Amino acid sequence: MDAIFEKLAGVRLFAGVSAQDLRGALAVEECIVGRYEKGTVVLQQGDECRHVGLILSGCLTAEQLSPSGESMAIRTFGAGDCFAPAQVYARDPVYAYTLTAARRTEVFYIPMPLFRHLVDALPGFARNLVAHLADMVVYFSDRVTMLSQRGIRPRLVLYLNKASKAAGSLRFTLPDTFTRVASLTGTARPSVHRELKKMAGEGLLRLAGRQVVLLRPEAFGL
Repeated sequence: MDAIFEKLAGVRLFAGVSAQDLRGALAVEECIVGRYEKGTVVLQQGDECRHVGLILSGCLTAEQLSPSGESMAIRTFGAGDCFAPAQVYARDPVYAYTLTAARRTEVFYIPMPLFRHLVDALPGFARNLVAHLADMVVYFSDRVTMLSQRGIRPRLVLYLNKASKAAGSLRFTLPDTFTRVASLTGTARPSVHRELKKMAGEGLLRLAGRQVVLLRPEAFGL
């Protein structure tokens, strides 16, 4: 049990919550720990949501199917992230996406009634939840902006702008594979690689594998 609480301390929702308060409010025996190998489908879009998942280690990718059956990358969840907290207060709590383990992953599942209890019992936890939900609103707003851009160049410019800001440098490693970048930007993988090479040829950036240096930051809104 001590090991679980040590891992939970690394989850952002519990940032600033004392170990004593967490132990007093969280009934670990009501929770479930799931362990998944790479490639395992953890949950599927449309499944009934009864738990909030906290990622203790590993990585999950979220994809959403359109009515026509096309798959679109939504985001990646890493260690310390959580998924489905908004469903706790939804009228129809179902998962909005399919989650797949990108590598060996451990997830701590909190039942919805217990999650609501934590919100009531731990002010720090409640504040972190509000901040998380606000971040998600911004994230999905950015996704809408991305996909509303016409053509691959503007979408890649937005993607590289955010990757550079996240890294805090004009020199960074792409946080996603080219396949993942293609999915995030709603384009084909060969098109992504071709456009990046074209941008390199124009002197906008330097590209070596997934290593990127933005040579003309103003072209990327930086």
